[in-house]
Amino acid sequence: MWRILVPLQYLRIAHPEKWKFDFGLPIVLATIFALPVISSEFVKDALGTLDIIGKLSNFLGVLTGFFIAALAAVATFGKQEMDDPMPGEPPVRLEHTVNTETYFENLSRRRFLSFLFGYMAFLTLVLYVAGYIYLVTDKYWLSEVAPKGRPTIFRIFWCVYVFALANLLSNTLLGLFYLTDRIHRPNRVARWSGTDNHGSPPEAGS
Repeated sequence: MWRILVPLQYLRIAHPEKWKFDFGLPIVLATIFALPVISSEFVKDALGTLDIIGKLSNFLGVLTGFFIAALAAVATFGKQEMDDPMPGEPPVRLEHTVNTETYFENLSRRRFLSFLFGYMAFLTLVLYVAGYIYLVTDKYWLSEVAPKGRPTIFRIFWCVYVFALANLLSNTLLGLFYLTDRIHRPNRVARWSGTDNHGSPPEAGS
């Protein structure tokens, strides 16, 4: 059973900058996405003809294929530096617990990106399934058992749903940065002196 949840180990990766992509930016985006639920008209349309959850679920189904393809690309990318520990201080680390003993693994860029895209593929699948479970439950159960409570239940579901979407969007942007630019540049360790170990200015991001 634990093998199914391995992509969630991405959330256990530790680095001082990581919280910005896991919580900081997602909270800001989720707040913006959640604002429409203040409007009763939006809630009414969302439960009626708008079908916003269904449309988002269809989009997430497409994204799942993209993340799986990106995961395959990262796993087979031939650059040797992909298997070197990620530069920077403190290092990007993953906590492991084996037989009650805890140790930390300094991640290579290949390992980090594998966890990143595996996590995003997992999250899109969960959101896809959760969206359709909500739609079926709302249409065939809530509409009959608790019709007056549907708007409140939708508001709660929407707030949780858009936070997960915002987390997915934030980490997608991080993944695009790596795929577009970072994995194609050489590893350089930034130093306080203002130059790296190649005598060049320190790069932005590790």
